[in-house]
Amino acid sequence: RTRRGSHNLQGPIAIDGINNDMTVLDVKGLLQAQLKAQPIWLTVVPVDAATAEKTGMMMMQTGDHFVTDPAGGYMKGKGVAKVKRVRDGVCGVCNEADLALLVLQPEQMTLMHDGVMLPDESPLGSCGLVNNERIYLDFKPPWPQPWVPDPDAAPPKGGGGDKKGGKKKK
Repeated sequence: RTRRGSHNLQGPIAIDGINNDMTVLDVKGLLQAQLKAQPIWLTVVPVDAATAEKTGMMMMQTGDHFVTDPAGGYMKGKGVAKVKRVRDGVCGVCNEADLALLVLQPEQMTLMHDGVMLPDESPLGSCGLVNNERIYLDFKPPWPQPWVPDPDAAPPKGGGGDKKGGKKKK
């Protein structure tokens, strides 16, 4: 058994049935199956206290980690979701459009242990893991990140030189 932690999630994801002969790619497949069996939603649109009080919805911060409310379940397609926030256990309702279901393909995941990236083909036995060890999971979050440059974005226009439009001085 190992636990997956991430700076994008507010709680670990426990995965059973792991042994030393499995590869990191096998673990990513188990993690993908776990996310399908026990869905995780992340807030992509924050809701402040004033809006929450007016609408009767939960107050949410960008990146809040939610799971299905055990008492109510998730009402897909109804516009409203009954969820439980992981960081404090508060249950409530929120707009379905304010949440993003966490769906990760194995190639979108990076697993690390003790600060070292684990290659997909390496067996877990070679990684030095022990029972109930925590492995770090990194993935691109579903909310916008203005502080992180997009590697696919076009380079900025203009290429230096004299700001007045003249020739450069030597």
